[in-house]
Amino acid sequence: MDGASEYRDAWRGLRILVPAGWQVRRSGPGLFLHAATGRQVVIVQPRPGPRSVEQLEQDLAAWLERLDPRARLQPEPGAPSPVRFFTATVVMPPGEEAIGLFAAQAGRGGGLITGFLAPATDYDAASPVAIGALASLAALPAQARRPWREPVEGACTALVPEGWLAEGTIQSAPAQGLPTIEFRARSSDGMEAMAATSGRLSVEPGLLSGLLGGLSGGLVGRGRFVNAAAYAEAQLLPALRQEVPSARIEAVIARPDLIAAGAAQEAAASGIGVEQVLQGQPSAADVVFWFERDGREMRRVSRVLTMRVPASLAHGLPLWMALTPYTYQAPADRMAAWEPVLEGVCLSFQVDAMWKHRWQAELAAEAGLHAPGAPSDGTPLVGKAESLLAASTGSPLAAHERPFLIAPESIECPADLADLYNAGVWPQQAG
Repeated sequence: MDGASEYRDAWRGLRILVPAGWQVRRSGPGLFLHAATGRQVVIVQPRPGPRSVEQLEQDLAAWLERLDPRARLQPEPGAPSPVRFFTATVVMPPGEEAIGLFAAQAGRGGGLITGFLAPATDYDAASPVAIGALASLAALPAQARRPWREPVEGACTALVPEGWLAEGTIQSAPAQGLPTIEFRARSSDGMEAMAATSGRLSVEPGLLSGLLGGLSGGLVGRGRFVNAAAYAEAQLLPALRQEVPSARIEAVIARPDLIAAGAAQEAAASGIGVEQVLQGQPSAADVVFWFERDGREMRRVSRVLTMRVPASLAHGLPLWMALTPYTYQAPADRMAAWEPVLEGVCLSFQVDAMWKHRWQAELAAEAGLHAPGAPSDGTPLVGKAESLLAASTGSPLAAHERPFLIAPESIECPADLADLYNAGVWPQQAG
């Protein structure tokens, strides 16, 4: 593969060659490798938990149907085994037919789906490149990690690299709200991962601004609604420059995949329609900052989400919210190697469900309401949210912008995955 670069991921325990000019998007426990146009994509998707080849086929079919409800998935001839190949035909917007080749491997503690999609018109030229990348897939020693739990109330959990210091703080609950949690994990040599449940709630300027600001104890700010990129420039960058005047925004990476998934989760949790959530113009981006501290260049990545509060939840007030759920940073010359680990630590952060339910029950009792039931992850709504988002923006989501759906859990079977990565099912296709 001329011009290919090697991607190494110590959090997922794998390495793979990336074709020249392609990009890598981490997605849950897996990866998408994709051409800059998004028309060609390679997938590496572990499926946590015991799974048969038949279950993996169902997982793959469900993902393809979100791309095209009429997608066709056909098993390749051969006796049933722990590995099975499939061909797929999908019509991608704006009506371009794509062909895919996929493999499903069943392991003891999890399964693995690998494969690629390419336009039918380019398939003969594109498939050797994609298969070459898949043939290079191999295990890499995974970063040693340990489970961490907030020690006072058991409010949250995370996975932390061995030797790192981790801490969590619980802030006093705002009026009629849950306490907020802040989590931080850091190494002795400048790596740091942070997560928080708090956000900023603002109201558009108008007659109600002063009254609402007073009633909320100052928790509601004032300002015109902005998207994630503008919020980072107007709020996060000035705050960072108070610490390090050299700070600047180096890149803004749009994340439409997070918008659809977040809209589905919000609709499921609040009981309103996905359409209402998307009317709030949600936006999402990963914002890359550069700054210099103590003579060393640093990079920081913040995930930023903004949206207008749906009218039915805001009681007619012009409210909007901004969230920065994850931030991680490292010395600039080490960010590429450590970013998968830093992001993995952030994404492993979870609020304990029982802790959250206890607080919600107390708040409901104080308000004379019934305690909420078990939350839903909104999985059945994701496909609908993706379709509505594409229709509203006029920009269809690419294959790499439609993540495989799994429950929020970490991969706990690195040895099993190493076996699947090293099984070498794709070199035969390359030959």
